[in-house]
Amino acid sequence: MNKDNDNFGNIKARAADKQDFIKDSGAIRDDGHGNTELHEQSVHDCIQEDIEAIPSDHEAQDRAISKFDLRHEQTNQIPIDSEFKEFVKDPEEVLKQEAPSVFTAKTMNECIEDAKKTPIPNKLFGDLWFEGEVCLLFSDTDYGKSALAVQIAEGIAAGTPILHFENKIKSKSVAYVDIELSDKQVEARYSDNFQDHYIFSNKLMRLQIDRDNINEEISLEDQILHGIEQYSKEVDIKIFIIDNNTAIISDPEKGRNAIRLMKELNNLKKSLGLSILVLAHTPKRDPRKPLRIDDLAGSKHLANLCDSMFAIGKSIKDESQRYIKQLKTKPIETKYGSTNVILCHLQKSSDNMLRFEFDGFGREANLLKSTDDDEKEVRAEKIVKLIEEKNMKYEDIGQELGMSKGNVSKIYRKYKSNNSSPLVVVSNGNRKQEDIS
Repeated sequence: MNKDNDNFGNIKARAADKQDFIKDSGAIRDDGHGNTELHEQSVHDCIQEDIEAIPSDHEAQDRAISKFDLRHEQTNQIPIDSEFKEFVKDPEEVLKQEAPSVFTAKTMNECIEDAKKTPIPNKLFGDLWFEGEVCLLFSDTDYGKSALAVQIAEGIAAGTPILHFENKIKSKSVAYVDIELSDKQVEARYSDNFQDHYIFSNKLMRLQIDRDNINEEISLEDQILHGIEQYSKEVDIKIFIIDNNTAIISDPEKGRNAIRLMKELNNLKKSLGLSILVLAHTPKRDPRKPLRIDDLAGSKHLANLCDSMFAIGKSIKDESQRYIKQLKTKPIETKYGSTNVILCHLQKSSDNMLRFEFDGFGREANLLKSTDDDEKEVRAEKIVKLIEEKNMKYEDIGQELGMSKGNVSKIYRKYKSNNSSPLVVVSNGNRKQEDIS
C-alpha cells in the first residue's frame, strides 16, 4: 500500500470514529422537531461526501481532518454539516479567521525599555557563542571539532579560559550529547596511553544513547530531542552541546530534515531557555578555498535558522595549523572574519587534555596559499619592482624572466588590480599611470 492510500485509510478511520463519537456523545443537536436521527445521518453523509471527494493532496486533507477533530472534540461539541463542509473546503482560512493576531505592537522606545529589563547574554565562547543561542560549529573530518567542543564544554563547566577568551561567568553545568565516541575512545583521547587521565569538572555531564531503550517506531531524532527536554527539566541544565547533527538526522543531505531539526532546537531554546551548540560535518570541499556558509552539509536552511556559526579550517602549508572563522553572528559585528581568523594548533597538554592552543590572528588567504602561489606572488612583486623602480618595458622584463610580453602585462595588471593601485606603463622611456577601475 502506498503513502496516499495509507493517508486515505487514516481519514476513513477518523471519519468512522467521528460517527461513533456523534452517536455515543448524547450531545446531538435537535432541530426542534425531534429530527435528531436526520441530523446524525446528515453528518454521516457530509463526512462520506468529503471522503469521496478527497483531493490529490491527501496529506493536506489528513491535516484538515486532524485540526477539525482537535478543535471540536476537545470542546465536546458536534459540528453542523455546513461547518464541517466549510472547514474541509478551506481549513487554513477558517483557522486563520479564528486565530488571534500573531503581532504585538509597541514603539521602538518601548522595545528598548523592555529590553533593558532583560539580562545581557553572557559569552560562552568569546564572541562566537552567546547564552540563549543555537550555534553551529562545522568542519571537515579530523579537523578537531569534537576536541574543540569538549574544550568549550570543560571551560564553561570549570569556569576557566578557552583559547584566548577570558571567561567572565561562573562555572555552569553543561550536558555534552555524544553520539559518536565510545567510553574507551574518550578515555584514550584524554589520557596518556590509558594512564594519567585528565580530570574533568564534575559539572560536565556526558549523555549517550542507551541502545536498549531505543523505540524503533519513533525517529531517533525525536527521541534525542525529547531526551534533551526531559534531562534539562530534571536537573536544570541549560547548556547543551550536540555531537553531531548528522548522527541524529535520518537523511542530513535533505534540507527538510535539517530544517525540522533546527526548528525543534529553537523551540527548546525558547521554551526552556537553552543554549545549544550543534556540531556538523562538511561534505568534500576544496581546501584551498575560503570557508563559507555554503560548505555546511545538509542545507543552507541550517544557517538561516541558527543564531551564530563558526567553522574550523586548516592551513595548506602546515598540516598542524588550524584556524577558526566566524561566519554568522547576531548580537555583534563579525570580529573573526576572513581578515582576522583565530590561529591555533591542536595538541595534548601536560595534563593530557586534548585542546586547541592559541597562536594569534591572521588572514585566511595567507593560510590557503600553496608553495606555487607564493612563487607566483614573488614573481609578480619582482615584475612590479622592475616596472615601477627600474622603468623597464614589458618586453624587456619578459626576456629577463623567460616569458612573453603579454604574460608580463597580465601578471602586472592582476597584481595591481588585487591591490587597488594604478598601473605604471613605460613607453619609449616615459612613465605614465593608467586607471584600472
